[in-house]
Amino acid sequence: MIPIQVTARDPVVSRDGRPFSTGGRIRLTDWPVPSMVSGSLRSLLGILHGKDFSGQVLSDLKNMRVQGLLPANGNQLFFPAPQDAVRSAQSPDRFLRAKPLLGELPSGSGADWPHGSITPVGLSSGQAAENFKPETVPAWWSVDAFSAWMTTECDHAMINGNNYSYLLKPVTEERTHLAIDARTGTAKDGEIFVSAGISLDRMPRFNWEKPNFDGYLPMTLAASVETDVGWIRQAVLGLDSLAPLGGERRLAHWKHMEILGGLWKCPQSVSRRLAQPATKQIRMVLASPGIFTQGWRPGWLNANNGVLEGTIPGTSVRVQLVGASIGRWRAVSGWCYESDKPKAIKRTVPAGGVYFFKLIDGSAGDLAGRWLRSVCDSEQDARDGFGMATWGTW
Repeated sequence: MIPIQVTARDPVVSRDGRPFSTGGRIRLTDWPVPSMVSGSLRSLLGILHGKDFSGQVLSDLKNMRVQGLLPANGNQLFFPAPQDAVRSAQSPDRFLRAKPLLGELPSGSGADWPHGSITPVGLSSGQAAENFKPETVPAWWSVDAFSAWMTTECDHAMINGNNYSYLLKPVTEERTHLAIDARTGTAKDGEIFVSAGISLDRMPRFNWEKPNFDGYLPMTLAASVETDVGWIRQAVLGLDSLAPLGGERRLAHWKHMEILGGLWKCPQSVSRRLAQPATKQIRMVLASPGIFTQGWRPGWLNANNGVLEGTIPGTSVRVQLVGASIGRWRAVSGWCYESDKPKAIKRTVPAGGVYFFKLIDGSAGDLAGRWLRSVCDSEQDARDGFGMATWGTW
């Protein structure tokens, strides 16, 4: 695994695929799509290789495995907020934990899940009795805060509002433009459009309005590459280039940074918790959008007598799905330079989606070696950076 530091010099344009024309407005995704990141990096490496995108070179680039982007500050990596975190408006520093409501559904109620073994995920009756109004959860969590959330079994967690590690959503910058007449070089009357980009060089801190806060935290972005191809390894190890990232040819600086390699390893607190013999309940949280053959659920989970169970990719750990807390599906597409036409639209499970499992066989400790590894069904989706998974307990 070769770590890369990416510094966005311009706001990044990561469009969601909706049509855009004069008089319209660019619609962005919440975060750069993995396939956009891997495509930008593959294009850069191909150009550095002499603009050679012939059959074998193209095959080598497609087989290269790319992970990221994830925000980074110093020696800290940041992860998307897990979907099982619920924040109270009355007490903003308090986060409640949603979990499978095993045997807790009110009398006379039920759910029409496709498999009877799956239980709805929500707040327990005691938590719901607090009658609080949910508040927006900070979009990105530091590795320390995220690890604590993934290993504690408490129904809630208190967050120190003075902790800079909690971030809100990235800043979106909009620019208003006029269409230009190519013949006269002057503006066309009434033809105005708005472009937008995600500013990734800094992000607003959680509760930054409190005293002694400067409001923003400088950020870089972390990615990594895995390949067995010699010329790609050489190119990545020597990487120190300005190149486009995303649409509109917005620039970013790509550089190999070996010191960032440790950021991709499973935190010790998580690996120790997973390795405990008593660990029988496993939680999987997606650090990047997931693409699965069965839509919302991974294809490696098969129905067996009404129970969804399967073996986690790359391990011998066999699990049963108990519940899931995921956001509404989002579409992803793009342009295929190989076929010179748009890519087929795929539905993704948004980053932060949580899957709750019961351990059937194997050791949960093996999952530490699969930290930030893909759980997608398609190998190409995995190589493009989709479905990076983190692991914990519940």
